[in-house]
Amino acid sequence: MKYSILLNAAAVACCWLAVCAQASEVQVTDAAKELQTLEQQFKADRQPRKFVASFIELARQQPSEPEAVVALIWVLRHYQRGPEAEQALELLAKDHAGSDQLQAVFQRIGRNPSLSVAQLYRAALKANQDSEIQAHACMRLTEYLMRQLQLKEELADDQRKIERYEQFMGKIIVDHVRGLKPAEVLQEGESLCRRVLTEFADLKTFQGRMGDVAERELFRIQHLSIGQPVADIRGEDVSGKAMNLADYRGKVIVVDFWADWCINCRMMYTSNRELVQKMTGKPFVLLGVNSDRNRLQTLRVIRTQGINWRSWWDGGTTRGPIATRWNIETWPAIYVIDHQGVIRYKNLKGPELLKAVEQLLSEVEP
Repeated sequence: MKYSILLNAAAVACCWLAVCAQASEVQVTDAAKELQTLEQQFKADRQPRKFVASFIELARQQPSEPEAVVALIWVLRHYQRGPEAEQALELLAKDHAGSDQLQAVFQRIGRNPSLSVAQLYRAALKANQDSEIQAHACMRLTEYLMRQLQLKEELADDQRKIERYEQFMGKIIVDHVRGLKPAEVLQEGESLCRRVLTEFADLKTFQGRMGDVAERELFRIQHLSIGQPVADIRGEDVSGKAMNLADYRGKVIVVDFWADWCINCRMMYTSNRELVQKMTGKPFVLLGVNSDRNRLQTLRVIRTQGINWRSWWDGGTTRGPIATRWNIETWPAIYVIDHQGVIRYKNLKGPELLKAVEQLLSEVEP
């Protein structure tokens, strides 16, 4: 009798497990069918705004299904910023930080300044077991932090810029950026780079070996950030003579990455000439890094435009050794360095540059 009861109980249990398994299978199938239907409807209509809410709802209602991540990637493919992207990023950080599909997500969020981007990177660093995703999360979070720090430097206390960026990015992001403590940001970035060098250096990426990527970013943190000692530049000038930045130590230095093909660079010729003339006899020097293609043509430009500052020749390309090491992406790029070799300002021009130079000279002169 007891044996019969046990058999019946076992049979009931087996049936229940079968029902649960079948229900689970139906649920997965339903999620896949729903995703497929949405994708087909979108393919026929091609208007993301009509379907984005449905993709987000699918992910919200069925977070345990693989289709949820696919749905959120679809959202980020069509909405890189804005409330739709925010919802997708928040769901990814909350429900899918351990997903093996985060590489595809990282590729979609690029330069999005949203605070949710950093939240996702940090969630992945805590929850994801994939070494490549861990490595990419480290480097992408570092790049994100450095962009935020660069934005803080750009905004400074310029109310017009602050208001303009608030309209573009939103007040929450701008307030967060303005409240950043540079030393803490640099420390976190350095820690992330060192982790990559320790744990993931030999992983391959489209940018090359991951360790090399981390080394470049670490150099940027340690030597190209405001408040950090500037790295030396060794090379030759446009005329072919040896030229080293260290030889000018003790002076206030402006390093200007320029090229004659750059309209904004040409617009600075007059103000730069006037700055050099005004600072004659003072412990000051303006040094250029030239990225033009033709060396002889550059020499002609220097002569005809009356360019009165010395420049390194950077190999006739925008990806020359100096510009590459200094991570230059836009021209002109300007660094203002004090007499102790510390970077104090970046990308100042005209009256702002003159004011900064005079301030730093007051720290040198008795």
